[in-house]
Amino acid sequence: MIAWNSKWIATAAAGMILAAALPSFAQAADLTPPLSTSSSQEQNGKNEQWSNGHDHRKYSESDREKHRMRRLTEAARYFGIETAGKDADQLREELKAARKADEAKWKRFETEQKAKHLAKLQAFAKKLGIATEGKDARQLRQEIRERCKDKHEKQEHGTSSEAPEPNKLKTAE
Repeated sequence: MIAWNSKWIATAAAGMILAAALPSFAQAADLTPPLSTSSSQEQNGKNEQWSNGHDHRKYSESDREKHRMRRLTEAARYFGIETAGKDADQLREELKAARKADEAKWKRFETEQKAKHLAKLQAFAKKLGIATEGKDARQLRQEIRERCKDKHEKQEHGTSSEAPEPNKLKTAE
């Protein structure tokens, strides 16, 4: 029975020694040299291309919430609702009440928002060399996507393209 207890003590001591040695291995892993400069420059180029948040895989929940709050505060300003100290739920409820109170004003607000969006799409389509006359927002979005997709595929295959980068869509609001 004494031999069995000494085996457990020896095993426990060995485990403690190994556990104490692990932090030094972790520090050694941190000292590994960084990636080569060419691959890090390549990564920077990829990140800069989508730096305005249009790459939705990198669009975090906090970014989405900020966007929602911007939209809610813009609508609240349009309807003359005070926004100071209010959260999204409070603004949403007040906007619902304002919408019910004045349907015509709500329709004007929606129309103005759609017109702003269409203007942004038209400006970006012109930069891409896409004709915008007589096209609605859906048609422009589709053509812009196709053009940007073609540009992206050409870049992957090593050919050049004259189309501007997709992150140029965002304009001053």
